Amino acid sequence: MKKLIALLLLLPIATELVANDAMSHTFFSIQPLFHAALPTKISLFYERTLTRPHGIKSALQVVPFYSRSSNEPAIAKFFLPFNKTSIIAGEFGSAAVIDNTVDIMANYFGVLTRPVGEVYGNPGLIDTNLTFQSLIRIKPIQTVGGVGFTYKQKVSNLCDDTKGWYVQISSPIMKVSNDLGYDESIINVGGGEVPEGYVGTVGDALRGKTVFGNKNFEYGKISDCAVSTWGLGDIELTVGYETIYCERFHGMWAGGFVIPTGNTPKAEFIFEPMVGNNHHFGLILLGEYSYELWENPAKDKSIWVHANGFSQYLFGNRQRRSFDLLDKQWSRYMWVYQQQVPTVSPAYQAPGINVFTQPVDVWPRSSFNANTSFVYKANDGFIAEGGYSTYYRQEEEVKLACPWLDNVSIIGIDQTDTTIYATESNATMRRFLENQGIIIDKDQAGRPAVVKVTEADLDLRSAAHPCTISHAIWGAMGYQWDDLCIPLLVSGGGSYEFSTENLALHRYTVWAKFILSF
Repeated sequence: MKKLIALLLLLPIATELVANDAMSHTFFSIQPLFHAALPTKISLFYERTLTRPHGIKSALQVVPFYSRSSNEPAIAKFFLPFNKTSIIAGEFGSAAVIDNTVDIMANYFGVLTRPVGEVYGNPGLIDTNLTFQSLIRIKPIQTVGGVGFTYKQKVSNLCDDTKGWYVQISSPIMKVSNDLGYDESIINVGGGEVPEGYVGTVGDALRGKTVFGNKNFEYGKISDCAVSTWGLGDIELTVGYETIYCERFHGMWAGGFVIPTGNTPKAEFIFEPMVGNNHHFGLILLGEYSYELWENPAKDKSIWVHANGFSQYLFGNRQRRSFDLLDKQWSRYMWVYQQQVPTVSPAYQAPGINVFTQPVDVWPRSSFNANTSFVYKANDGFIAEGGYSTYYRQEEEVKLACPWLDNVSIIGIDQTDTTIYATESNATMRRFLENQGIIIDKDQAGRPAVVKVTEADLDLRSAAHPCTISHAIWGAMGYQWDDLCIPLLVSGGGSYEFSTENLALHRYTVWAKFILSF
């Protein structure tokens, strides 16, 4: 018990745990299925290496599983700005801009519903004919299917069932499908035909169509169908020691490694599907303890309590992620200059998402799984288990992998002369023009001045997944045939994971389990 208490002390620092919903984040890091002390992996797998008399003291489990998330509105808030599940996009002259209800300027996405020459070729012609407006909703859903494998082999004291060293290797083959559920309802189609090189909806830009004449969004995009990836989930390799005291108390502790085999974030799509722990290498420390609470007088039925603790530290690696500017939600989609020469040439204009997506170094740091369950056993072969588990994870630490660019500025428009090179450092996704309360940057003499985006202006926390707590309730039941030549246990189970915040998926998981003892 002292070892279990010590293991619990590896819990991430409580001061880092928050209780507020996150918004305007760019990457959602999800606890992989079939790892750690999750019930898909540990349920009813206890002491199965000891089931076959005179065997080689090993066990193999094969676990088909399926999961689906269920908290679409909460995850929508995670990705969208301003703590909303839907946002309004509008052009310069839209009703939403006029009545101050707009959330994002559609023009930042290359939306233009008048010929481009009438707007940017002549001074002062940004007017109320630019009336496009839409309502954007997302309903993110993740589904996961796969098969998990665990092989456990005792390697010492093969003739003594009360103690010994063992090795265990575990990994799933899985397919992860993330569907953003993007929906854009057009409220006003705009004031005219869309010129070549521009788009008529925000969704067109997010799908990668040509914007600003000859540009494309390279990152932070959407897909009209689920984006999927599949592969071998991270391998967990552990070495441990287990003991049995007086046949009523079992203990085990172990250490090992997380060997990355999944994919690495690339930031191409919003709600990117990931297999494994985002390709991080890690260290594992775990403990498992069980105690017989009750046995009937005939000694053919019993109830055991199990406690499992799993602590993991993941080291940093290099990924590609998008980020906002400080106090500017969704500013990663703003229109920017990327140049040193003061000119309005379209060659220097770029969608912000292509600039505010950079290689970064990411450290997930610590996470911890704790699980408590009760197991009912009967000598006729029936077995059942039910429990509660919780998961804690520290906030990711994200740093730029390369020096920040010194040639980026937020594009501004001088409405008296649109040919002047101008920046608007105070512009936001909601406000872009002087008649919206935003004026171009000027020097003390009142002349247009260039204000660059510095590294201090970057909000790298928008690219990091915040610290997280989630909980799960679960149950499993099955039947074991221990008198077979190769003992077999077959079971099925289900769990529901949930959180009080929008930092973890609420998801249903079901699984079947086949365990062979050798």
